[in-house]
Amino acid sequence: MATIQRIEGKNSVSDKITVHCGYDHEYRKIRHYKTWRVPDGWSVKRADREAQKIALDGVVNKSVI
Repeated sequence: MATIQRIEGKNSVSDKITVHCGYDHEYRKIRHYKTWRVPDGWSVKRADREAQKIALDGVVNKSVI
């Protein structure tokens, strides 16, 4: 499962991507994080699609994104 959160800073827009990969032996959630900066000139729709691809890649591979 992945969560994407939009962060709007002074100069740029970023997406914080959190991927949940189950639980460890102490029943704590295993989470992987990545902050992805949206390139200048990209539309919101294009940026959302790219963030979804990055999040899906992290979920499918179960690796650190």
